[in-house]
Amino acid sequence: MEIICNGEYKSMERGAVVSEKERLSIAAFHGPNQMTMIGPLPVLLNENSARYKTTSYEEFVRFFVTRKLDGKSLLGPMKLAD
Repeated sequence: MEIICNGEYKSMERGAVVSEKERLSIAAFHGPNQMTMIGPLPVLLNENSARYKTTSYEEFVRFFVTRKLDGKSLLGPMKLAD
């Protein structure tokens, strides 16, 4: 969402809350067609230049599943230089 709105709304890092209760988690993945372009919406770029790269959803997913789990935001490499 942060990429689509060109940084107007910030994404939050998610984390699990650990408790003593047993729980069941089920992963569900939803996304657009692999060829859909992901980037800032043109209507939100009136006076501001793009802050994020535009890439295909396929490339975005490839980057997501091959990146190191280093605790850093996924959005950093998507940002354009200021």
